Amino acid sequence: IKDIKIDTQEVELKEYDGTILEHLPQPILTPWIKDGISQEVMKEYGIKYEPRDCKIIIPHRDISGKLVGIRERNLIQENIERYGKYRPAYLSGTMYNHPLSFNLYGLYQSQENIKQIKKAFVFESEKSVLQYATMFGQENNIAVGVCGSAFINYQFWLLMNLGVSEVRS
Repeated sequence: IKDIKIDTQEVELKEYDGTILEHLPQPILTPWIKDGISQEVMKEYGIKYEPRDCKIIIPHRDISGKLVGIRERNLIQENIERYGKYRPAYLSGTMYNHPLSFNLYGLYQSQENIKQIKKAFVFESEKSVLQYATMFGQENNIAVGVCGSAFINYQFWLLMNLGVSEVRS
């Protein structure tokens, strides 16, 4: 966390250089397509693939679009058992970690829809946000992800700051 202003509840997260993402391929990820996530939505959210270690790369942006972290989804069972399914990405010698509870995955992409409709769906994972965008179209997407099992006051404040009157999970 770069800076916290207690009186306004504003948190500024460290920003990462996103050029690393330009060098990663964006192939057709059949497992995610089978799970109901379209190629178009994966492209919209910048989902990439790291071929050396067989990992799906998931960029996390703050509400203003700054790259504040990157998570990886392990696809190799041995790595899942050792490291877990999801973890901060380690690419070219840099760990792209960030405090998940001070951001909402997909808020950057869906904030205008959320402001307009004044409603939001809060999901546990990135995949659910991407599935919602695929089902209803990105132009109707009001989904965000906490990327864990907790929904904290700060995340609630992010949505209230957009004028949300109804939150569903």
